[in-house]
Amino acid sequence: MEIGFFAFNASSGISMVEKSKSDWIANYENSIWLLNLLESSDKFQYLLLPISRWIGSGDNKVTGDAIESISLSSSLLAKSSKTKIFSTLHTFSHLPETIAHSSVFLNEAFNNRFAINLVCGWKEDEIKYFNIDNWDFEKRYKVAKEWVDRFRHSETEYGKLRNQSLKTQIINAAFSKEGREFAKNNVDDLFTTIPSNFNIEETNPDLEGRYVAATLFFEKNMDKAVNKYENVLKISDKEAALDFAKAIKKSDKLKGNMYLSNQPMVATGSGLPSIIADEEKLLSLIDYLIKNKCKGFAINLNNYFDAELILNTLESNFKKGFE
Repeated sequence: MEIGFFAFNASSGISMVEKSKSDWIANYENSIWLLNLLESSDKFQYLLLPISRWIGSGDNKVTGDAIESISLSSSLLAKSSKTKIFSTLHTFSHLPETIAHSSVFLNEAFNNRFAINLVCGWKEDEIKYFNIDNWDFEKRYKVAKEWVDRFRHSETEYGKLRNQSLKTQIINAAFSKEGREFAKNNVDDLFTTIPSNFNIEETNPDLEGRYVAATLFFEKNMDKAVNKYENVLKISDKEAALDFAKAIKKSDKLKGNMYLSNQPMVATGSGLPSIIADEEKLLSLIDYLIKNKCKGFAINLNNYFDAELILNTLESNFKKGFE
């Protein structure tokens, strides 16, 4: 199972905390620090998965400072030798032919360690940022299928010119029946979430062979972990969280209503489930993911300097490759 970090290219990750209150600032130096932390270990297969954000949420433009995904991923690949690096791409903002040419070269140059997290639908306000006023959310998977088809065609044709046949891994987060059907037939892997109330004794067939994500609040002591969660909730930008949920609702009514009814989940992780964990619970979580044959675990943090404690805990308690 691969493990790594999600959304580190935005200050406070995807928690709705404005930059002035953030313990983690999205910049190149911090990104390299996180990368070097993963590169320093040969125990597990690590990944980094930056997000794509364009204008952010609310008056404070929370997450709007996110470093652009492709340029950051390219630079991190050049500074690493083992870590898999994803880029999050939106079908409305990235031409598949351009991305195909980039992907062919990146995988050729960096030992097939570049992958794509493809987003099929998104917030209406960020779609309009690209001067797109007639985005049809109901056709998002038709658009996405065309995007993947064009990407694979260009990847194959350009690959021939480069004398290589590497295939770029594409993952996609999908929750609806239509979305999962699209993912099953058009991309390599499904990206989903972990239930915050997971039960280590239960088998969850929804997780097998898939990448999963969650927001993690971790401390060795559970009281400190709870305090960390409560502090993020306290300092979070409530207006930005509400703005995010309303913007999502304009394109996805079902998901938007869920976010509006659970604002703490939006405030702490833009809708990702939050898992509050001490050492025992973190190790149980990893056991749960291994038991359910997950392919990868991408962790959103409010402060990615916490990654060092998390990885030290895992490496002290698991054999190589999470055996």
